[in-house]
This record gives sequence, C-alpha cells and structure tokens, in this order.
Amino acid sequence: MDSREYPTRPIVAVGIVVLKGDQVLLVRRGVPPAFGKWSVPGGGVELEETLQEAAVRELKEECDLEVEFGPAIESIDRLIYDEDGKLQYHYVIVDFVARWVAGEPVAATDVSDARWVPVDQLRTMDTTTGLAEVVECAVAAARSLPKFPQPRTFAGPGFKGGNYACPPPQRCLLRSKSDRREQSK
Repeated sequence: MDSREYPTRPIVAVGIVVLKGDQVLLVRRGVPPAFGKWSVPGGGVELEETLQEAAVRELKEECDLEVEFGPAIESIDRLIYDEDGKLQYHYVIVDFVARWVAGEPVAATDVSDARWVPVDQLRTMDTTTGLAEVVECAVAAARSLPKFPQPRTFAGPGFKGGNYACPPPQRCLLRSKSDRREQSK
C-alpha cells in the first residue's frame, strides 16, 4: 500500500469548488498536508472509482451537501517538500465546479470547519496555495455555462470507463515547475 507521505508515485485527487451565489464553500483542513488552512472539499480517488464518483463521495463525506456537478475546470500538480528538500507529498488534483442545490455544510471526516465565504473575501483568508485562482476559474466557468454539460463515459471491452466533461473554452491557469514547489509548514 502506498503512503500519502513520502509517496513512491503521485496520488490522484479531486477538489470540488461549490458555488452558492457569490459565495464559495470552504473547509478547514483537519489533517496534513496544509493542516489548518482553508481549501475546497476533496480528497484521494479510490481504486475503481472515477474522478466524478470520487468528487461526489468526498463532498458527501466532508460536507453532506446536494449539488449540481459541472465539468472539471483545472488540474494541479501539488508537490510539497519537507525541510530537507525531500518530496513529502505529491498530488495530481482535478478540480470540479459545482452549484449548490440544498443543505448547509457540516464539517465531517478530515475537516474541522466548513462554511460559505464570499468569493471577494477569499484572498484575506489563510488558504492553500493557488486556491483563489482556482475559485476564480470556477466562477468564470459557472458564468459561461448556464447549464452544466453531462459527463460522458468512454468504455470498451474490459474497460470500466471514466467520466469526462469538456472544460469551458477559456484557459484558466498554467503553473511552471517552480510555482508547484512548496515547503511544508
């Protein structure tokens, strides 16, 4: 079994940017990495689980909200190094946009708090690196798509398939290798 800390390969994960009017759902991380920082709900993809299935499960586990899922809007390489310069965490995160439908956030599992935050106040909070840019991308995607496209499933003999939805036409974010490097705190 691969460990999340000092991994032998990248860990695939999902993030869900849930929008409710001019607010975004944030959770305070209750476990490393980025313990105590604000981020969007999400987590690791389990074996035999599609990206969207992981997003649905993680949102249910962490906040128990009903949402309308939209497309994947971004992928991020999150590399975090320890004080000695050794790779401590390596995640490949696919972020989805979603619109709130019903329910109020309740912090559960590996988050210590969950709340709605006005998007324009996001940059004043102690968040994970790059979160504001991801949320801005999600807001742009939600505005450009009055109705979210349904994910498509690709399958063939012996292939379970996976969901795929085309992202909006604009390019939201591109990071260089140096931007991906973070020191754990």
